[in-house]
Order: sequence, then structure tokens, then C-alpha cells
Amino acid sequence: MKRYKSFIADSESDFLSPILENTFDINKDVDYLYNLFFKEFVNDFNNKKINLSYFILLDKIKVKSSILETEDAKKAHEINPIMIIRNLSYGAGYDSLKSNINLSLNKKTILLFIKYKYDLELIKDNLSISNFKSIIQEITEHRIKSMISHELSHWISDSLYNSHLTSLALLAKQNKNPELMKLDKENINLTYFEIDAQIHGIKNLKRQFKDEWDLMTLEDVFFYYNNLKNTAQDVWYNYGKETLEIWEKNLLKRMQREGLLGKKMNHFVNIETLTEDLYKF
Repeated sequence: MKRYKSFIADSESDFLSPILENTFDINKDVDYLYNLFFKEFVNDFNNKKINLSYFILLDKIKVKSSILETEDAKKAHEINPIMIIRNLSYGAGYDSLKSNINLSLNKKTILLFIKYKYDLELIKDNLSISNFKSIIQEITEHRIKSMISHELSHWISDSLYNSHLTSLALLAKQNKNPELMKLDKENINLTYFEIDAQIHGIKNLKRQFKDEWDLMTLEDVFFYYNNLKNTAQDVWYNYGKETLEIWEKNLLKRMQREGLLGKKMNHFVNIETLTEDLYKF
């Protein structure tokens, strides 16, 4: 398939320019990494077999990007080979300066389930409604595969499009100013490269729920793919509703262009539904 790079700079999306159009075809690699790194853990978690010693003693797994098989990943590997690491005690992320991707799970969620012995009613009693709805989606195939899609897309985009993320990271390091990664935006999640990665996560989610997609609301998507819910909450809490709606508007427009907008997703989320634990104070 021919690939291309498009730069959008109109009055409504200047702050997202340049935005890299077209998503990468990486489903095979996402499935492979999920099966290699997480499938057994998720199965054991669902069967309530994960205990504290199992979690703490779980060794890291590392693989080279050369094991990936999709066309986009192979091209990225030729330009920018990296290590892909499963590390359950370290947050997920693409580190361009260290040439690695960390793939992780939510440590707090795992420890919470262990603490309450997998008793959902007890966990529910100790969380807000929105946090409970989020946390029960954390250790799931669809959420983990969306995380993998998100991080792989960062690496492939950086590799194929002139090392744009590496250049930003180097500039931030040289100037001892991590704020440069925000590209003058209030929050890094408003940058073109984060929205692009979020779209890859949503694309995977649609793949997992293709039969139900047109029945799902945008709030459903945000709960199933917690990166979006956390982003919305952070942007709203720190920068206000207007900034939140700018991000949502551009996310929805990109979803529409990629054929990811379900029939019930053509509206902004109800921020109170996502963050009712903050509103009650």
C-alpha cells in the first residue's frame, strides 16, 4: 500500500500541524507482542492466579524489533532498530533516546485486585463509579493491544518521518527543558504525535469490537481505552473545558477521516461521567 505524509494547517487545527495522516498496518505485530508478553498473564489474572510474589518476581522480557513482521515495522527497523521490553513495573512509552519501547500494565490496578482478592463488589465499594469502570478494563486484551498499537505507532512514525520525535527529545535534553516536547501546547496529549498514537489505539479498539462499534458511545471508547479517559480528565482539570473541547474536536475529525467514528460517537464526552469523583467535592 502506498503511504504518504499530509500536513494539515487550517484555522481549526493549527496546533496539531503537522499531523501525519494514514495509520500503520501493524495488527499482526500487535497480536504477536500481546501473545508473547501478556496473554498468559491476562489469562492467569482472569483466573485469579496472580499473587504478590508472582507479580514482583516476574522477569522482564526483551525482544529486538527485527522480530516484527509487518511492512511498516520492517521499514522502521531498517532505519531505527530498537529493543521492545515488557516491564510490569515501568510505565509504557517509546524512548527515542534510549532506542526502546517499554510495554507495561497498570501496576496499581494489579495490586488493588490482589489486595481485595479479586472481589469486584469490594473493589467497587472503594472506588468512584468512573474509576471502577476504568479499572475493570485495564487488564484486558483490548486495552493492552491498544497500548501496544499506541507505542509502536510512535516508533514507526519517528522512524519513517525524519526522526521528528527524536529531534524533539534531543532538543529538550540539550536545552534541559522537557516542556519543549509539548510544542507550545498546554499538554503533551494535544500534540499532533500524541493524537496520531491515540488514533492507532482507537483503531485497534474498533478491531476488537467491530460488531458493537456502532452501538458504542465516545464515553464507552474512553473507558475501554483508558489513555483517552485519563487525557480528557487531565486536560479538563488543568486547562478547562475549552481546551478539552479543542482536543476532542480534532480527535473526532481524525476519527472520521480514518473511518473510526461510530454512529453514536459524533458528540463530545460528558466530562462529568468521566470524572464524577472530582465533581463531588
